[in-house]
Amino acid sequence: SPALAALYLIAAAAPLALAAFVDIPPDDPWREAASALGLVALSMMAIQFGTSGRFKPLSGRLGIDHTLSFHAWAARLLLVAVLLHPLFYAIPAFLRDPALGFAMLEGMFAAPRLRTGLIAWLCVIAIVFLGIFRDRIRLHYETWRASHALLGAVAVVTGAMHAVSAGAYSEAPALTAFWWLAAGSAIGTLLVVYVWRTLAIRSDAWRLTRNEPVGEGLWELSFARASGQPFRFRAGQFVWLPTAPRLFPLFDHPFSIASRPDGKEISLIIKEAGDYTNAIGALAPGARAGMDGPHGAFTLAERPEAKSIVLIAGGVGIAPILGLLRALA
Repeated sequence: SPALAALYLIAAAAPLALAAFVDIPPDDPWREAASALGLVALSMMAIQFGTSGRFKPLSGRLGIDHTLSFHAWAARLLLVAVLLHPLFYAIPAFLRDPALGFAMLEGMFAAPRLRTGLIAWLCVIAIVFLGIFRDRIRLHYETWRASHALLGAVAVVTGAMHAVSAGAYSEAPALTAFWWLAAGSAIGTLLVVYVWRTLAIRSDAWRLTRNEPVGEGLWELSFARASGQPFRFRAGQFVWLPTAPRLFPLFDHPFSIASRPDGKEISLIIKEAGDYTNAIGALAPGARAGMDGPHGAFTLAERPEAKSIVLIAGGVGIAPILGLLRALA
């Protein structure tokens, strides 16, 4: 939405605004551009933690597809800024003598004072590389997710350390506080997802009540809450599902709800399409599960004035469509 886009731009550019109040004489234009890239890149890095598709205020407004698409697009833009950050410092040297430029880059990468920046730089490259080529190098999904979170945490913390210790503008108290707040907020999102939600999942037990094939490689699974408490959601939404023995958010997966929101059992239609789902048909009734949700914005609430609707689905995309149809019926 325009409001979220504006909010993103404001957050990404916030360190530039704070730097404008730092009393430092103007430097070479290339060095100023390099500093600006570094400031914006580090701010974007911290924002990435909030666009992971795990937080209802964002995924609930945009939907998980749009949220994760934006997350991937922003990661590529972030990579460009991170790669150009050290290069812009060396461009004046390259213009005088290419050999001098390479020597300057080599000195920057080898300098102990800049080591935290190098670590953050390498982590961002690794994150984007693994995200793009995960299927080609056949990296297990859970391994990729763990490395994604770990590399991201290291990148944002070492990036903040680099900015505070080596950045001319970031020595200002306001920017120093901003970086530690940004890094702390980023790490906080990981604690929410992997600690708080682990406790929430384990304290809110669910059981598989039915698991039946409904098509070629398609299974419909129904779950009931052990407590009997109603599970409130809107037709068309989805949940993140982990199943025993790995009741931990690192091992959960997003699936659309195919049942109507009557507060009783919920059903999911799952296609065999990966490391976890290829064995979904072997999950026996009685298996323990967890539910993180509901999430998503693919609901009828966005069009309350509609007199009629057309629903189109392909393959396992029938799941949220069934939920909507059952709710309408």
